Amino acid sequence: MKKIIVFAVLFASIGSFGTLSAYAMTPTLSMSSTSGDSVQINVVGDANSGVMFYYNIGSSSGMQVTTLGTTNSSGTFTTTISGAAYGVNSGSSVYVLVNSQQSAMQTWPYNSSSLGTPSLSQTNVPVGLGQTVTVTSQGNTTGVYAGLSPNSTIALLQINGTQISITGRQIGSTNATICYVGTASNCANLAINVQSANVQSLSFSQNNVTLTTGQNTTINLYGGSGYYVASNSNSSVATPSINGSVLTIYGAANGSTNVNVCSSSGGCGIIYVTVNTSGTNQSISFGSTNPTISIGQSMSVPIYGGYNYYYISSNSNSGVAQANLSGSTLSLYGSSAGSTSIAICASSGTCSTLYVTVSGTTGGTTSNMTLLAEITAMQSQLAQILVSIQTMAAKLTQLAASAGGSTSGGGTTQIKYKFTLFLAVGSSGNEVTELQKRLISEGYFSGSTTGYYGTATEAAVKKYQSAHGVTAAGYVGPSTRVILNGE
Repeated sequence: MKKIIVFAVLFASIGSFGTLSAYAMTPTLSMSSTSGDSVQINVVGDANSGVMFYYNIGSSSGMQVTTLGTTNSSGTFTTTISGAAYGVNSGSSVYVLVNSQQSAMQTWPYNSSSLGTPSLSQTNVPVGLGQTVTVTSQGNTTGVYAGLSPNSTIALLQINGTQISITGRQIGSTNATICYVGTASNCANLAINVQSANVQSLSFSQNNVTLTTGQNTTINLYGGSGYYVASNSNSSVATPSINGSVLTIYGAANGSTNVNVCSSSGGCGIIYVTVNTSGTNQSISFGSTNPTISIGQSMSVPIYGGYNYYYISSNSNSGVAQANLSGSTLSLYGSSAGSTSIAICASSGTCSTLYVTVSGTTGGTTSNMTLLAEITAMQSQLAQILVSIQTMAAKLTQLAASAGGSTSGGGTTQIKYKFTLFLAVGSSGNEVTELQKRLISEGYFSGSTTGYYGTATEAAVKKYQSAHGVTAAGYVGPSTRVILNGE
């Protein structure tokens, strides 16, 4: 009898969601380059609704968000912004929210004249007969393509995002050119030499390194011999040196760099380095402590402390107050009476929580604004119900799997990595590395654990989502994290 009641509630919840979702349409987003790094943004969605823009600045901390404006009475909105002003990564994924509805992911345009030529982890590539090696296009997340393909009888070349795979098919030499997508002249030369013996691959004790200015860190090198630093994308940030099979990296200045290490046998690999300014890891504070606002009221709260840039880690009750972040200013909007806690983090790793109360008074707002706030709150609650349904479905799948499968050695439960961030194409860092490890271990991903979320990782995530009964969106959101974390 209890099972019947549970499923009746679920179907009732789904039915309610389907009925009320008619209040809002799915917005569309289109973009085009104008001049310099300026991009025109065109949005079509619900009329007289705020347009929230989500974008990636190339960090591992998830996407940033800012409010661009409001759609007109016809539901359209157009504006032009500078990618550099917001720090938007060229070629990264972006989307908009209009009336709590998300558009499809789109790729941020770029000005090809500013790209230069691709910087490759190797330009002279030895590869064994039947062996596959990978070369990486560094310094830009824009995808690449083969302007000139190699002799296919000697080597097979395949490209996925910024990853270039080369397979030796016949002993000999051939050449290729690697160009940025959307350009015909931004190309780099790639020389390929197929030999009888396999090239020994190179690996490191750690691929992603974070240190402070003035600090040294050491990394052990494995595979091959005769190691050397082939390139350093930003020598002013970090200084690498090699002694035998140990790489030492010194943090010189705030920023990030990619250190490409090779062996005399031909294998190469990239180490991603981030240097933070010493003493900048101080705690975060707010210009207003425990603010109280009315329904329909907006408020701006300055943020202090931390380092580099901020992001919203969580909002315990988004139906009570909406939170948007632009630079070091947090914008709040009271949607319904209640309280919520909003966690703000800095890229340096420090976090702090702002406790927000929304009073039941409207503060002079019109009845239409109150109705809109109530609809927004109901949509948020319905979204939470949908997430709960997906969570229960994931748990049922796990229970079914555990009932018919085997347990880990000695009946103990393996402790898995805890996923907490929004991940999409353009994301990078340790969370992406752990995601790739999980996808490899479960047979959804056959690539390398690069720590970069490219199109290959996106395709693997879609397979994982489809296999677990959630929408194959290709990015890691709340419902996918529930399944990954086994909650």
